[in-house]
Amino acid sequence: MFQEFQIAVARRGKVIWEEGFGYADLGRMRPMRAETVFRTGSMGKTYTATAVMQLVEQNLVALDERSTPISAGAPVSRSRIRWGTVRSRSRTS
Repeated sequence: MFQEFQIAVARRGKVIWEEGFGYADLGRMRPMRAETVFRTGSMGKTYTATAVMQLVEQNLVALDERSTPISAGAPVSRSRIRWGTVRSRSRTS
């Protein structure tokens, strides 16, 4: 059973209804509201995958060629970087 959740309904790119249910903090009985901020947990992976696939649909990213990761300039140990097959494409190709 969920302790809390939020729902938003959008139409033509605009939110037309949103509401929070349950408690943002059950111990303090603080109610969940539409504007309550909380961590998304593993949902970030879903958001990222969706965004990448939208770029694939727009022919801006290819999944079939090797490239360096977007985060190549980030302070990450080289041993933790997994080289993939995603590359960017220009709109004119």
